[in-house]
Amino acid sequence: MARHKQLTKSDHKKLGRLLSGGVSFNEARVIVEGRYHPKKPRKYSSGFGKGHSGGLDTDMSELVGLLEFVSGIFTLLAILSLYQAYGLGLIGTIAVGGYLLFWEFVGAVFTSVRKKVPTPLRVIIDTMEYLVEILSG
Repeated sequence: MARHKQLTKSDHKKLGRLLSGGVSFNEARVIVEGRYHPKKPRKYSSGFGKGHSGGLDTDMSELVGLLEFVSGIFTLLAILSLYQAYGLGLIGTIAVGGYLLFWEFVGAVFTSVRKKVPTPLRVIIDTMEYLVEILSG
């Protein structure tokens, strides 16, 4: 009784493609012989948010995405109003640069604080950060 099945011409071609793709010989042989069963990734679930199609993480990421979009719109409006007030020349560009640098500094402060705050409070701080950006824009 043979340990391995006899390989056909098409099996040899498939084996060659797998080997040229970087798959090891033993793994390629197992795949060609049909004994390959990829391991399914385990799904770890705490049970929180079951029954929803997207879950809590999806809802939060959609909310964060919406807040980022609104924040970007307000930032654009603020930049355009600065250009309207100071003109499109050098002074207007300096005003816009100062405005953007100021908010980059505020974002860096929030990021440094976020690393030190426990996880449940990070959601509140993230929400406050986006609200501040929206209201200031």
